[in-house]
Amino acid sequence: SRAASSLQHIMRAASLLLLTATYAQQQRIAIYVLSTGKSKRLNGTHTEPLHWLTQRALPALDTWAKGFDRVVFVVEKGFESSAAGRGCRPARDGTLVCPRLADAHLLAADCTDEYRGAGPCCKCDAAFAHAAGAARPWDWVGFADDDVFFDPVGTRHALYSAGDVDAPVAVVPQGSRRRPPFHAPARCRTAMRASYWAQPALLSRGALARAAAAFRAGGTQSECRLFDVSHEGGLGVLLWSLGVESLGLPEPDAYLRDSRYLRGLPGAREFRRMRLQRPKHKPVAVHRVARGNDYPTAHAVRAALASPEYTRIPATATVLRGAIPPRDVPPGAPFAPFRPEDCAPPSPLS
Repeated sequence: SRAASSLQHIMRAASLLLLTATYAQQQRIAIYVLSTGKSKRLNGTHTEPLHWLTQRALPALDTWAKGFDRVVFVVEKGFESSAAGRGCRPARDGTLVCPRLADAHLLAADCTDEYRGAGPCCKCDAAFAHAAGAARPWDWVGFADDDVFFDPVGTRHALYSAGDVDAPVAVVPQGSRRRPPFHAPARCRTAMRASYWAQPALLSRGALARAAAAFRAGGTQSECRLFDVSHEGGLGVLLWSLGVESLGLPEPDAYLRDSRYLRGLPGAREFRRMRLQRPKHKPVAVHRVARGNDYPTAHAVRAALASPEYTRIPATATVLRGAIPPRDVPPGAPFAPFRPEDCAPPSPLS
């Protein structure tokens, strides 16, 4: 009968969803979080040590980080000699375990502490190079700013939809720049028709294997200097130049670039007239941006995502293909930074 056929269809769909969730949970995922051991001067009256680390990065440990296999916070080398750093102990994998900081694992990279530019580009290289040296390869490795909140269930489902983890792919926000990096010369529009904003970026096992030598050689830093961009732009150029395919997280259904669009979040009232339609999927990631220094906390984002309005939404986001074609390079080619002058078409006399 029609009712029996409909029931069978529903049961098959439920079984498939359960099977997908099971396999998605089996993926080994590590997330590296960009951070710093710097202090911050508050209200012009006093300085709070480790403000960025304790107030923006470490709250991940008791919110979204529990849904992943490893979360590492990347700081500069100077942290080791600080009072907090001296209270940490070295781990076998080269990270620092810090009992005074909720037993967080920190990677003290030989980098500087700028907010943008050289410091983040260096930490990006250090994070992926460290991940590439893991005793057991990760299925996926992510690098994200400290104001990104991941939904573990949504993230795992989206990554599972990407398919073979040995294929060289990177999952990035779909709000891709339909142009070369910000300061690229106009001639790059021929060679590099588009670039992408690689923040947050989730690299497959195959992508990390292909890019490992470049990360160890400071590839992101090279592209940052050559194109005068920070880590999100430099990493995008690097992955494109290595032939890594970009897969998109559809916005806003899967990636919320501005947390003020998140229903139920304190401080979102000003966006009431700009409310989005009910999302098709739970967000994979939420960028916790706001005006000035008034960033929503990770706990506030978690509470909003746990509200009845969001719990009814399925965590079924899938990645999008075909956004930006990667550069055509043979696998195993030796790494050389892609330069602005490489955008020029070959001379007919050459």
